[in-house]
Amino acid sequence: MKKFRVLAVICITVMHALAGPNENAKIMVDLDYQTQEIDSVAQLSGTSIIVAIRASDVVNLDSYEFFLRFNPVVLSYKAGQAEIMGENENIFRKNSSDEILFSCGFEQGHTDLLTVSNTLTSELDSVAAPDGDGLLALIMFDIISMASCILWVEDARFCDYEGDVNCEAVTRYTNGALEYDVTPVRNPSYTVRTAGRDNRFAHEIFDIRGRAVHRRNSAKTVSPANGMYVRTLMDQKCPRGIVITEFK
Repeated sequence: MKKFRVLAVICITVMHALAGPNENAKIMVDLDYQTQEIDSVAQLSGTSIIVAIRASDVVNLDSYEFFLRFNPVVLSYKAGQAEIMGENENIFRKNSSDEILFSCGFEQGHTDLLTVSNTLTSELDSVAAPDGDGLLALIMFDIISMASCILWVEDARFCDYEGDVNCEAVTRYTNGALEYDVTPVRNPSYTVRTAGRDNRFAHEIFDIRGRAVHRRNSAKTVSPANGMYVRTLMDQKCPRGIVITEFK
């Protein structure tokens, strides 16, 4: 029994050692960039939109990177920038006015996925690296069709500087939902059938806020609303790929 107690203590110690300073940091999609409050749900209107990506509870942030996925049927990517000087400044401006290395563009081979990154260039990174909350990016889209859609962050990493750069995967997210004429349809119901064979493909059904309401390899009957969608994941026996069907 004594050996088991010793092993347990060692395991707990190692787990604590692996936890970094940004384990509680969060990344958020803000659909109203002009306010400091996080608006994760907004009505789709007009011909364009600027989406802010913000962070909270960062510690000694030296660099960051993330992917932003969107629906290219509804939104067309126009540009991305780190900030609007004097109005909405980047989190790296807290402690430094030095140049930053900001990048935003399509992930290779994708039309619905942006890759965004930014790095401090100060020689005194340990002094310039900020703590707390702030703006990571401003991303501009043209609205090309009126339908509800989700903007969600994937694979975000925050890196801190403590004599060396240490990167951690971000595990706390708030995604964004653009809603258009969202009126739940009570009847009739809608049965998801993939390529006529219910059990061949795994599929997930998401509501208008991006919450999964069904994950199964079988048919599912739901009451659809504008903006709900089905993501179909092909299994190992079939050519790999993703098919997305939207309820409109």
